[in-house]
Amino acid sequence: MLNIPRVIAEGLAEQWRQTGEAELSKAGEWLATVSSEQWERALPRGAKISGQEAKTLWEILDGRLSWKQAFG
Repeated sequence: MLNIPRVIAEGLAEQWRQTGEAELSKAGEWLATVSSEQWERALPRGAKISGQEAKTLWEILDGRLSWKQAFG
């Protein structure tokens, strides 16, 4: 729904719930401020992607970053 890679969506959703924020419209703003370490903690054990890679993928999928900016 927020262009979050499926592998990390549940972990980030848990962190979002812990913020106490109820308005889903603010979730995108929150995601933009989440650190690479928080993305890393949200990954399931044994994930084949790092927190930073997952964050970069989300930034691309969400239109915040182009492939060229990320990997150019």
